[in-house]
Amino acid sequence: MRHTVEVQRRTTERNGFGELVETWEAIATVRAQVTVDSGAQVVQQDEVSNTQNIKVQVWGHVDVTERDRVIWRGGTYYIDMIPPSYDDRTKVLNCRRVNV
Repeated sequence: MRHTVEVQRRTTERNGFGELVETWEAIATVRAQVTVDSGAQVVQQDEVSNTQNIKVQVWGHVDVTERDRVIWRGGTYYIDMIPPSYDDRTKVLNCRRVNV
């Protein structure tokens, strides 16, 4: 595995006014194999939206769910799906970045 990715999890904390604010907290920085899968550009209601899909393969012991996100090369990728793995050694994360 030749890339390094950061896995982040959404947390809730109180700001200076006592309001609940959602933030992202790094839970792991791990080695991974990243493969660029596809990309697309969509125009909806005069607004251009770009997407990029990647597959991130990490070791199976990494605690990650579809509610987390991945940071790779400065980009933020939301995890769409973690398909079942036939061996417990690795997990594949299907991720999507919007407005590249």
